[in-house]
Amino acid sequence: MSIIINLIDFMAEWGINTLLFHFLDDHNMSIQLPDYEKLVHSKVFSIDEIKDLIAYGKKKVLIIIPELGV
Repeated sequence: MSIIINLIDFMAEWGINTLLFHFLDDHNMSIQLPDYEKLVHSKVFSIDEIKDLIAYGKKKVLIIIPELGV
């Protein structure tokens, strides 16, 4: 998660105000969904981690848009 925090800090420094956070189901960038825990691999972001990242982005005046892809 620290690499995403670093990315948010970098984007804020450069005045970039939006991050489209694209999650996939098979590339180490997935999100844990209620009732579908068995479908994701071991390296996932929890819902709480995503909420924390969004809150951190708001502090940096950055909009984070989580997107689920296939």
